[in-house]
Amino acid sequence: MPTMLSESAWSAQELAAIEELQKKVSATRRTLGLSTTPVSSTEQETEFLRLWNELLPQVQAVSLTLWDTALQRTCLQPDDRFLFLKTFPPFTDLPLSREQIYALRIQAEEAARQAGRQQTGSTEITLDEIYERLGREAGLTPPQISDCIQAEHKLECLLARPLVPILQLVQSAHAQNKTILILADTVLGKNHLLELLLHAGYPLTADTLFTTAECRTSLANGSLLRKAAKALSIPTHQILHLGHDPEADATAARLAEAPCLLHPYSTSNSPSAQHQSLDVRHAESLLRGTARTLTFPPSLPPDDQSFWLQLGALSVGPMLTCFTMWLASQWQRQHIQHAYFLGRSGQLLHQLYQILQQHHPELPPAEHLHASRRAYLLPTLGCQYSPDLPTLFMGHGACPVAELLAQLDLDPTLFATAITKAGFHSPETPIDPRQNPVRLQRLFRDPDLLGALTERAQGEREILLRYLQQQRLTTDCPTALVDLGWNNTATKSLLSILHHEEIHHNLTGFHLLTLPGAQAPQLVDYRYHSYLSHNGEPLSLSQTLSAGRALLYTLCAADHPPVRYFTHLHNSIKPLYNPLPPDPEQTAQLNTLHQGIFAYAHAIFHSPLHTTLLDTPPEIATAEFARLAITPTPEEARKLGALHYLNGAPRPRPLALFSHDTLSPQELLSTYQQADWKPGLLHQHTPQSWLLRQLVEQEI
Repeated sequence: MPTMLSESAWSAQELAAIEELQKKVSATRRTLGLSTTPVSSTEQETEFLRLWNELLPQVQAVSLTLWDTALQRTCLQPDDRFLFLKTFPPFTDLPLSREQIYALRIQAEEAARQAGRQQTGSTEITLDEIYERLGREAGLTPPQISDCIQAEHKLECLLARPLVPILQLVQSAHAQNKTILILADTVLGKNHLLELLLHAGYPLTADTLFTTAECRTSLANGSLLRKAAKALSIPTHQILHLGHDPEADATAARLAEAPCLLHPYSTSNSPSAQHQSLDVRHAESLLRGTARTLTFPPSLPPDDQSFWLQLGALSVGPMLTCFTMWLASQWQRQHIQHAYFLGRSGQLLHQLYQILQQHHPELPPAEHLHASRRAYLLPTLGCQYSPDLPTLFMGHGACPVAELLAQLDLDPTLFATAITKAGFHSPETPIDPRQNPVRLQRLFRDPDLLGALTERAQGEREILLRYLQQQRLTTDCPTALVDLGWNNTATKSLLSILHHEEIHHNLTGFHLLTLPGAQAPQLVDYRYHSYLSHNGEPLSLSQTLSAGRALLYTLCAADHPPVRYFTHLHNSIKPLYNPLPPDPEQTAQLNTLHQGIFAYAHAIFHSPLHTTLLDTPPEIATAEFARLAITPTPEEARKLGALHYLNGAPRPRPLALFSHDTLSPQELLSTYQQADWKPGLLHQHTPQSWLLRQLVEQEI
């Protein structure tokens, strides 16, 4: 396709640069938009495995460093674990805050190491020595000190996870009769550490576990490795040392004259918590640390599947998991006895809640409730509160006016006159409801069309009411309605219908976030609560998340089509779905993403430490999704931008996709203005995206 350029828009130098970019489009199309992550990550793993298979037959034993090789913690930095000590007795009974215990534990270790250097010349110390000092500072009795030591051992067990690729290699080596050694730079007691490693699946005995605390010798200078080799009567050159640190591990092996391999799976270089305030840092550390332990090696599973799994676990999982815990906390305070999760996103949220219920069976029962904007809004016509009908189509994009009427189950050929009076040339005239809602509203005010709609609405309302009664929503029991929120159109419509029919209820809405449009003063019995932002406040968080509104809807949508309306079927009320074009590729991608979300939720809820996240500030819970919504990587922008916006429109459209290779400023800006996820267009690695950024910056 020829390039369309506006000569007045660009200088000669800019035109030359653009033409050079355009020449590369077709030739390098498959490489444009790939992840900024170096391709060498997979190559590093391949080379590591090649060397492993080459060296393993030549040695008698394999030694591993403990942290970030054999095990990893579900917190970002090692010292972050002390922020959770307050969760366990006897720390819970001490008149000290979480932050004070954290500081006291760090100070006690520093003092113990300094004393060790003065007394023995070594800074390698034991946990007992640390708590002897902490006990003196805090005025603890010997039994309390013993309980504190047990509490820290228990905490380490809760935070520790095996590094699965390493565990699999070690188990394979053990099956080949290789001796497995663990070299642990730790203050933990050997017996507790052995129990932890055996539980993780490592084939060890007490004789093959060596700790710096017990041996009073350093790992970094190679002396711990030499001591282990001597104890086992294995020459150091017959021990393949496996680690992750290019300085400590490589140096230790070199000084001990042992071969060394550095694995590519470590996440120890992850950034520390962004929020330095200790009262919230524990939450950020656990949320991001848990997500880190769920990342997948580049080649296991395949790259594309790994992308969607990681996206679910890292970017969406923390926000929705914290939302689920917030729901449970709110319901306990407000004595909610039953809950309903609405619509297609509600199906995903319901599954997350069921995962939490596995660990908290005392939570109120919940079920999924079929709902959609189309099925709930149209029946409000004639009620005291009824959203404008064009609201139904705000996410549809441009389509023939006849298609919009068909969505309301009206025959457009019967309303040709009304269509013409509203200013349309014919039923096939396209209109974008987002760009021209006034014109569409004029069509819906036509008496004949409005009469037909009112009759249709009344019939649908009667059946919808029977469905709500069938699902037991109209009881006196305190009941929750849950969905993502935003303007709460479905919830408000449901309550409006109940109010119109004078049907008593005890319903309260609970939403991820709500905008100012969620308010409806005319609904006197309308109650709702929001997790991330309430009625658009705080504004900064609301604006950030609104940029990813269509993205979030799509990522949370279930794989079944949206409800069109309800009908009688086999002596009950059933939903009738709005058929959508089949898209097996997107269905597979979203299902994989949901698996990542569920894996993350299982990991969080399985740990007793999840109770420390109940009051997690929204800006921490949503930090990674906010980044994704505003500043996605080129790979994220490309893959997510190609997803079709699943909002119930009969013609789903991509979230953020350039239609072709044009570089016309006018077309680029038009594409940007109509995009459902604008940051997705701005952050792709394509000539169009590069030029669009220049245009947007000029407009700003």
